[in-house]
Amino acid sequence: MLLKPSTRGILKRHGLRLDRALHNWVYFFFYKPYVRAAFFSQRLIERRLLWFKPLARPVRAVFNRYHSKVLSGGDVKKILTLDRDVLLGPDKEKRIIPFAFANKVIFREPSLIAVMDCPCKAATKSPCKPVNCCIAVGRDFAPIWLEHCRERYHARQVTQEEALALIETMRKTGHIQQAFLKVGTGGLTGVICNCCPRCCVSLD
Repeated sequence: MLLKPSTRGILKRHGLRLDRALHNWVYFFFYKPYVRAAFFSQRLIERRLLWFKPLARPVRAVFNRYHSKVLSGGDVKKILTLDRDVLLGPDKEKRIIPFAFANKVIFREPSLIAVMDCPCKAATKSPCKPVNCCIAVGRDFAPIWLEHCRERYHARQVTQEEALALIETMRKTGHIQQAFLKVGTGGLTGVICNCCPRCCVSLD
């Protein structure tokens, strides 16, 4: 079976680190169980295990490899109206993204935008609406959703105007926009989540 272009892109991004490529693929293809497991692990560690000091350092190391940056309305508008490729970095002073493993902000083909179901809401028993509200910007992320997540998470391609309209709607209902990055995504940003304080794992 031939690999889809987005899967080949994941392998290319991570090079010899096949473990990270696999993590990247699992992270996007199995969003719902991934987030559900992360939520359960976070609760378990916080409530049951952090009293044991030898665990504190490795636990912090794990969570330091996953980060998000809260975006203002102006930040989101700038990103969703880009009309050319953008490369910012390396940001050695960490002014752009405060994440030790992410030193570049890259938006290739930023007008290619996809929206799909929020994995945090999908993993919640009674999520707030709408569920279809996570945004991927550019060809490093949007094609993964469009090729692998159409049926499972209702991924769809939208225009920049539609994405901005979605952001406006979500802000009116108290959602917070965050840009997510992690080692599993190659340390790149390009995923903007509309995070609900009640449903979101990162805001819990």
